[in-house]
Amino acid sequence: MKDKLKITYLLEDTSFWGSVKSTFEQVNRLSKRGHTVRVISKGRQPDWFNLSTDVIQVRKFTAQNVPESDIIVGTYWTTVRYANDVRRGIAVHYSRGYEGWHTNEPNTINTIAYIYSLRTTFKIVNSRYLQRFIKEKFGQDAYFVPNAIDLTLFTPGSEQR
Repeated sequence: MKDKLKITYLLEDTSFWGSVKSTFEQVNRLSKRGHTVRVISKGRQPDWFNLSTDVIQVRKFTAQNVPESDIIVGTYWTTVRYANDVRRGIAVHYSRGYEGWHTNEPNTINTIAYIYSLRTTFKIVNSRYLQRFIKEKFGQDAYFVPNAIDLTLFTPGSEQR
């Protein structure tokens, strides 16, 4: 591989919920391709997933504990601002669902909308619907990247439908 990247993922937590497992799958696959991938989280090293790298546990995200990287990925609305503001690499907002749909708290809804309005360098989504929603609501383009499927666990059947 000629160009190896330093990629840092910012995860709010490492518990078995939400999109944490698919993030860990990405980390492992990117590491396997030769990239240096770090995970910074308020959570600790998972005991439920065989992660190829150690989790750097922090109390909060600050410029001091986010290393210089080629790419810094905010994976949840609470981490995107740090990916954007630390200015230690290309900021990516990786969304797997608009978090504002899951709360009725007006201040939280407004904060989430503000986070989505940030001009991060790239926005990545895992569904075409979310891609359209972000374009319509925030006037920003997002790249569609579907979730990877672990074919050792999920295999296509012989039936065609």
